[in-house]
Amino acid sequence: DLLEISRDWIQLDYKKAVSQLEGKWYLERGIFINYSQALQRTILKEILHDIYLQEEVMYKTNYISILQDWIQTGDVNTSLDLLNDFTVEKEYNRVIFSKKEDVNSSKTDPIVIKETNQWIPLSDNEKIGLFEVEEVNANKRISSKEDALVIDENELNFPLIVRHREDGDRMRYAGLNGTKKIKDIFIDEKVPLKERDHAWVVEDATGKILWLVTYRKMNLSRTQETDKLTYILKYYKEQD
Repeated sequence: DLLEISRDWIQLDYKKAVSQLEGKWYLERGIFINYSQALQRTILKEILHDIYLQEEVMYKTNYISILQDWIQTGDVNTSLDLLNDFTVEKEYNRVIFSKKEDVNSSKTDPIVIKETNQWIPLSDNEKIGLFEVEEVNANKRISSKEDALVIDENELNFPLIVRHREDGDRMRYAGLNGTKKIKDIFIDEKVPLKERDHAWVVEDATGKILWLVTYRKMNLSRTQETDKLTYILKYYKEQD
């Protein structure tokens, strides 16, 4: 009958716009915003129904209109908190529904680099290390799979601290006059919220941020003196 046909069409549209992977629901914004208002509400209702299926509480009915408006008109790289520790994050091209991570488990302690010529694990698939190089052209020692910061001996203030970003962090980098907020760098680069929280910052003993790993770095290699020791701070991440 007509009702069954209508449901089949809705399911097709739902599958075009929504995918689910490992406890997360991904809504493609570009597809969703071109749907009719009624279809948008139906899709949001389906997502919320799936999310709260195993929960002891139900979602609030006003979530649908709030989400619909926010997805279409709200700022990108923002998030909304829902009941039972669910959160919705809006990136440039998609919206992600998921359970909040345990704050304590996702927050890692700062890592201190005191020794040279050894790798230090940052996570299960990331590592960092400071290596000595007795030659001017240090860039030849960096593989294509690594990102690195070359530091002249007189620019190095031990120990180096590797940590996640904090509110108010600012840095100076090559090509910039003055300093810039790391938050603004992420906005310029259109970095999703999730990736911002996992990005690494390297600061020296004076508290100066030398490197926003993979995004911005200071120019700390200026001398051409062959008798000066050069350091390479290398970052390596296993590709998925």
